[in-house]
Amino acid sequence: MSRAFHNTIPSLVYDAPYLAAMLNETKVKFLYYAILDLQVFTRLYRVQFWGPRLTELDPTIQVTYTIEPFLPSFLSHGRTASAYPPSRQLPLLPTTFDYVYTPASADAACHAAMIASTAQLQQRAVSGVNIADPDVVRYGNYALAPETPVEDIFGTSLPRLRVLNKLYDPFGVMALSGGWKV
Repeated sequence: MSRAFHNTIPSLVYDAPYLAAMLNETKVKFLYYAILDLQVFTRLYRVQFWGPRLTELDPTIQVTYTIEPFLPSFLSHGRTASAYPPSRQLPLLPTTFDYVYTPASADAACHAAMIASTAQLQQRAVSGVNIADPDVVRYGNYALAPETPVEDIFGTSLPRLRVLNKLYDPFGVMALSGGWKV
């Protein structure tokens, strides 16, 4: 049976240095990627970090880092508040991290690697932006549970969500399904 850890960080842009840093964290020997402004393809060779260390624990481990590039206009369609991102002024792009492996003995190492790797890339993803800004949030569907605080998922929307939660779910039925509690 497979075991897994998933996490996410908000990114503002997928530029070449950020993608190279992401590649450095994985186990693949090379990767083709598109520089997002046009169809410029580059082949990168780098010294990989987590991939080789984690394959020592499980040779079948899947270390996957995924970018989700959206059109620059993706926030222009709605004018009302949304769940993600909480502010239409900050076009956050979710970057996802998935480690899928088999032995339970690899839990601690994979968990530690996930936290360290996402922390390393977080600094590059929002370079020049105040990451303490409450609107620099993580996409909740991909966030590492239970370590990610609800404030890091909902940002400035959290007080409003708490009011809505009390209004529409006064008995806490939705909280029975798991996930983050607002």
